[in-house]
Amino acid sequence: MYLLVAAMGGIGSILRYLVSRLMARFAPDLPYGTLLVNWTGSWLVGLLGGAVSQRIPGALLTPIVAGLLGGFTTFSTFTYETAELVQSGELLPAIANLALSVVGGALLALLGLSLA
Repeated sequence: MYLLVAAMGGIGSILRYLVSRLMARFAPDLPYGTLLVNWTGSWLVGLLGGAVSQRIPGALLTPIVAGLLGGFTTFSTFTYETAELVQSGELLPAIANLALSVVGGALLALLGLSLA
């Protein structure tokens, strides 16, 4: 189980990196890549969390949630990018990043739970 979680975490990390690089090409003024992966991860965790007792066995769910989605989403990058925005005097984008990430992530997790 540990190796499967680690392998899935590696895949999630690579996917996060690719999404972040792609988004930075199109919208360099705000860390939209991190926002997108955290929103997507929040929605998927909610969706999968709601399905735990219904359709997905725990042996399959653990590597997906802890590994793949744990590697895909990133709180540390989100906080670092927000701190960089504050340090560079970009207070409005920093506040927008905080609000969009926290509120948007929570709403998407709830949406995932309601769809499960």
